Amino acid sequence: TIVSGSDDKTLRVWDVDSMKQKACLKGHSDAVESVAISGDGKTAVSGSRDKTLRMWDLGSMTPKACLGGHSDWVYSVVISGDGKTAVSGSDDKTLRVWDLGSMKQKACRKGQSDLVRSVAISGDGKTAVSGSWDKTLRVWDLGSMTQKACLGGHQDQVWSVAISGDGKTAVSGSRDWTLRVWDLGSMKQKACLRCHIDAVYSVVISGDGKTAVSGSADTTLRVWDLGSMTEKACLQGHSSAVESVAISEDGKTAVSGSSDATLRVWDLESMEEKACLRGHSRSVSSVSL
Repeated sequence: TIVSGSDDKTLRVWDVDSMKQKACLKGHSDAVESVAISGDGKTAVSGSRDKTLRMWDLGSMTPKACLGGHSDWVYSVVISGDGKTAVSGSDDKTLRVWDLGSMKQKACRKGQSDLVRSVAISGDGKTAVSGSWDKTLRVWDLGSMTQKACLGGHQDQVWSVAISGDGKTAVSGSRDWTLRVWDLGSMKQKACLRCHIDAVYSVVISGDGKTAVSGSADTTLRVWDLGSMTEKACLQGHSSAVESVAISEDGKTAVSGSSDATLRVWDLESMEEKACLRGHSRSVSSVSL
């Protein structure tokens, strides 16, 4: 299943096999900036400019809850591997942790000096990483709810962060046109990857931690080998900025969402486009797979 969120205020659910739309989920009163799917594929969580998170049942395609707390746009949401916790980042400069069982906020943490544009959570649910327009990444211990480190290096706003499944590596994308790879053990930068010719809006890491995919305002996706720290491919097809990318658990398929209002599905073995999904009437801000 693919879930997408758009400036048209809707989420859309797509069948990966038929490449057709299964449902259109309405509830948000403003643009949907982020979507995440639980590991079991039964639940989605979305974040919106309407300052709320919403939970959705992907079986019945109905809303389960509306979570309020942020005082400004919600830019990013992620769900822990066990499906019990969500983390959100907002224009209000905070990171919020939510219990998806009780549907209540567990913690609110401030650390960034500008809006939190992206959040990621480790596979074991113990660590979160946030990326901000203050040009830094922050690493958080979700057990103690404390900040572990502040990672500096980017020369401009950080738009996206991702964590490898083992929690040892983070990758970030920035308006400085670069991706940076970070060792979360030593809290140091391992590499700076350059190839995009405009802002990097989205990054994801494959389940095995060997591959990263990035999406950029330059309209392309780039596939990266995190072993050799080199570019493997440049995927072209979108006619406008690539705002979001997602990767399948087996690392064989990527999905991208763009300002051109389409989703595109990519085969990461042949490095070719498999499908173009149309349905949204405005920019596709987020995709989850």
